[in-house]
Amino acid sequence: MKILNVRTRTATGATAIVFLFAALGSGLLIITEENMLVRNLDSSGQLRINDIQSLLIDKVLPPEITIIGDDSGFVQLLDSSGAVISTTKNIAGEAALIAPPKFSGLTGEVVAENSIISAFDNVPFRLIAKKITVNQKSYSVIAGYSLVKTLKATHYLIKLLIALNLLVSMLVFIVTWFVTRGALRPVERMRSEVEELSIKDLSKRVSVPESKDEIGRLGRTLNSMLERLEISDQRQRRFVSDASHELRNPLAGMRTQLEVELLYPQSENVEQGRQALLRSTLRLQELTEDLLILAVSDSDTEMLNQQHIDLGEIVLQEVADFPVSPGVQLDTSGVETVRLLGDQSQLRRAFTNLLANANRFAESQITILVHSDNDWAYLEVFDDGPGIPMADRERVFERFSRLDNSRSRHAGGTGLGLAITKQIVLSHGGEIGLLEEKQGAHFQIRLPIESKLSHSII
Repeated sequence: MKILNVRTRTATGATAIVFLFAALGSGLLIITEENMLVRNLDSSGQLRINDIQSLLIDKVLPPEITIIGDDSGFVQLLDSSGAVISTTKNIAGEAALIAPPKFSGLTGEVVAENSIISAFDNVPFRLIAKKITVNQKSYSVIAGYSLVKTLKATHYLIKLLIALNLLVSMLVFIVTWFVTRGALRPVERMRSEVEELSIKDLSKRVSVPESKDEIGRLGRTLNSMLERLEISDQRQRRFVSDASHELRNPLAGMRTQLEVELLYPQSENVEQGRQALLRSTLRLQELTEDLLILAVSDSDTEMLNQQHIDLGEIVLQEVADFPVSPGVQLDTSGVETVRLLGDQSQLRRAFTNLLANANRFAESQITILVHSDNDWAYLEVFDDGPGIPMADRERVFERFSRLDNSRSRHAGGTGLGLAITKQIVLSHGGEIGLLEEKQGAHFQIRLPIESKLSHSII
């Protein structure tokens, strides 16, 4: 079954609606026009009856009644017994058009339609009958007229309206089709441009019309979607590139160590090789777990397990089990009770990532703060290490970021901890950043106390 395009469907629908309302309007017009013509003829019949009554009063009624300028009208005058006393020439010899019994008890008018007058070749006609009393004598006056002219006028009007309705409907179809075509032309252009896009090059954008209507919004939405797809594609490519590079080093080291053990099974350094192999395996495991978390964060499929939690309590629990480097002190005196709505396991991981990062570079002390204001909860971790240059304060949250100074991932870790922490914070509707310090790095997390998010991106 062939499906009509949008232009044709729109034009057809508009035409059908216009034709329907035009037909209803035409029907009302025809009925109104016909009733008006009939009322005019009835008025003429009333005048003829009044004329006959005047002639009877003046006693000048002739045997043959004359109607000037109208050969389609006729009049009959009947006595009280129903016999025809006088009539117009065009119905001479006709019996009473309305039988006397129909006048029984009549005080007003009788209006009837019939088609049995032989003098008019059985054409439709209309009668108006009235009982009158003149000089104490009762009479019945019947005035009538043929409906041929009325029907002809009505039929002509019907034909005219049908022709006009068809013409208007055709014009509506053509105009609607072309207007819809013009309105949809930008959509077709955008469709063809999107169709030509290649997955290898998502930098192109569709042409957006300057109008602020639905089509303009559609174009801007498409470009916004293409921008997100381009960013996602770039992130995926960068992720695959970085992941392959990061996995290559431990795998290459493990392969080298295994090859050495196979070549020299009796070597005195077998134990050292196994220890090195274990370290590479642990690093590979840690890196794989972090990569899996980031892969899940990009898919945006997990749900936040939100519940009311005590952020200060979570921090103190993690600090109690954390293996601090020798010579480094933890200051938790600034940890307060702060209740908020969030995912406990994710926030634990975000904090331990910051704590592990601070522990890696701290010289003597790590300070932890947990506090709140009206709508926000704050978690701060800062150390007295070498700090992070201003130029690197955004890059430090990127995946596999490499800093040029001593505070780089080569001091340990996978280079993904801060990236994971940022994803967790963003998934809770929060923010993470670095505060200015004379020495060391001061990380601050700001979280909404009553989160309205329902989906996590981690």
